[in-house]
Amino acid sequence: MLPGINGAPLHDVTLFSYLVNPEDFTVVERQVSITDTGLSMGLTYADFRPVPQYIKGYPMHKIIIDFNRDAFIKDFIQVMTK
Repeated sequence: MLPGINGAPLHDVTLFSYLVNPEDFTVVERQVSITDTGLSMGLTYADFRPVPQYIKGYPMHKIIIDFNRDAFIKDFIQVMTK
């Protein structure tokens, strides 16, 4: 659990919803890096500047930046009450 968050995180459920209903999500592609040492170990970050600087040959990843919350909740309730 994370301090200040009411309820359970829905990261996995959100991913499955995206895979089934991609039209309900806004996605961007960016290179994502992960800090593996120091105080920020485990931190993931991507370059969201207007003109990102990319590393040649480094993979791009899809990042969900927005989604249709009403459609997500409706689908979630429908699936969980079957």
